[in-house]
Amino acid sequence: QYKTYCSYIIMSYISPINTRYKAPVTAAIWAPLNRIKTMRQLWIDAAIFQKELGISCITDKGIQELVVNRDTIDFQSIQSYEDKFKHDIMAHLYAFSDLCPIGKNMLHLGATSNFINDNADMILASGSTKYIIDLVYKLIDTLKTKSYDYNEMPTLAYTHLQEAQLITVGKRFTFWNSDIILDLDNLLDLLNKLPFRGIKGTVGSEDTVLKLFGGDHAKCIALNENLADLYGFANKLQICGQTYSRKYDLFVFQALSSLCQSIYKMMNDIRLLSGKKEMYEHFSKDQIGSSAMPYKKNPITCEKICSLCRLVINHESAMQQTYVSQWLERSLDDSAIKRI
Repeated sequence: QYKTYCSYIIMSYISPINTRYKAPVTAAIWAPLNRIKTMRQLWIDAAIFQKELGISCITDKGIQELVVNRDTIDFQSIQSYEDKFKHDIMAHLYAFSDLCPIGKNMLHLGATSNFINDNADMILASGSTKYIIDLVYKLIDTLKTKSYDYNEMPTLAYTHLQEAQLITVGKRFTFWNSDIILDLDNLLDLLNKLPFRGIKGTVGSEDTVLKLFGGDHAKCIALNENLADLYGFANKLQICGQTYSRKYDLFVFQALSSLCQSIYKMMNDIRLLSGKKEMYEHFSKDQIGSSAMPYKKNPITCEKICSLCRLVINHESAMQQTYVSQWLERSLDDSAIKRI
C-alpha cells in the first residue's frame, strides 16, 4: 500500500516548494499524514470532553480504541470513500470508523465538517506561525550582529542609485533590521488573533451541540473552552458562520506578505550592491557561477529568495478575493484555493 502511494507520488506533479526549495519543518506540519492525525485527534479530544460533560454513550473503551488507531492511516481507503461520497470529511470519518467498531459511535457527535477543517487549519497555521517567529528572531539577531561587526566600516550611500554621502555598512544592516522588527510585531499579533473555531454547529448557532447537551448552554461553553485551552488558543471564537471568518486567513497572508516584502527589499539591495562589487553573498568552494563564464559570482541565493517572496506576496491578493467571495454564512469558494 505504501509502495503504491509512493509510486503515485513519483508519477505525479510535486510542488518545487517542498523539493527544490526545501522547508522541512513547515512541510512536516502541513504534510497529509500530520493533518490527518490532527483531524483524528480533534475527534478524540471532542469525545473525551463530551464524556466528561455527561454524554453517556461515550465509553473509555471506545476512546482507547480511537487513540490506538489514530495513526493507522490508509490513504487508499480515504480516497476510495471520497470518490464515492464526494465529501472529504465523510471520507476521513468512514476510514477512521472502519478501524474502530466501538469508537466509531462516539465520533463527530454534534460536530460538522468545519469542526475538523477549520480547527485543523488553525492548529497547523498556529504551529507554522510559531516556527516562523522563531526564525525571525534568529534573523533579527543575525542582522544585529552584522550591524555591530560593520559599525565603523564606511561605504557610500545611494539615492536614485547614484552615489550620495557616506554611511556605514553597519547602518545598512540596521536599516533592514528595523523593517523585520515591524514584521515580527505583526506575526506576534497574528498569533494572538488566530482563532479556535470549536464546535459551533452548522451555521455558527451551536444548534447541534445544544441538542447534544439537552439545551444546557453551560456545557456548550465548557466544551469549547476546554478544546481551545487544550490547543493553546488565546482567541476562543465567539462569532462565526459555518466557518470562521476568512478574514483570519487574510491576516495570515498579510503578515507573511509583509515579512516577504522586507526580505525582498534586503535581498534586492544586496543584489544591487553585488553588481557594484561592494557586497556579496556567500559563494561555496565548488559552486559554479556560470556554465560559460566561470569567473562570475552570481547572487543566485538572493535571487531565489526574491522569487519565492514574490510568490508569497502575490498570494495575499488571492486570499483577499477568497474573503470577499464568501456568501452569507459560507460558500465553497475557499475550498480548493485554501488547500493549495
